[in-house]
Amino acid sequence: MFFLDLGFNEIEAEELSLRAFLMSKVREIIRELGLTQAEAAKQLRIDQPRVSKLFNGRMSRFSTDKLISYLLRLGYDVNVQLNSAPSKRRFGKIAFSGHKRKHSSDVKRQKKSA
Repeated sequence: MFFLDLGFNEIEAEELSLRAFLMSKVREIIRELGLTQAEAAKQLRIDQPRVSKLFNGRMSRFSTDKLISYLLRLGYDVNVQLNSAPSKRRFGKIAFSGHKRKHSSDVKRQKKSA
């Protein structure tokens, strides 16, 4: 795992991996919607310099809960599922998967509502 290789402990590495994933999905969805940084800022209810930090990967500037709120503002559902870790592992793991692309009519409607 990338963050383990950088010297973070197992829990920190899991959390950072999730945050990196969420950040990449927010950027990907903004691009998919064809939003400019100014349009994205308006939809996310943040200023444009903050969107720029998002696109520049400034992970330390964004909490997991803030990134989830951005996904919700972009019209995406976020699902959380908990499972107990196998007893052979000391800590749990965080699993995540990509988003399903919206139909083109959904994308156009989402951009108009911004």
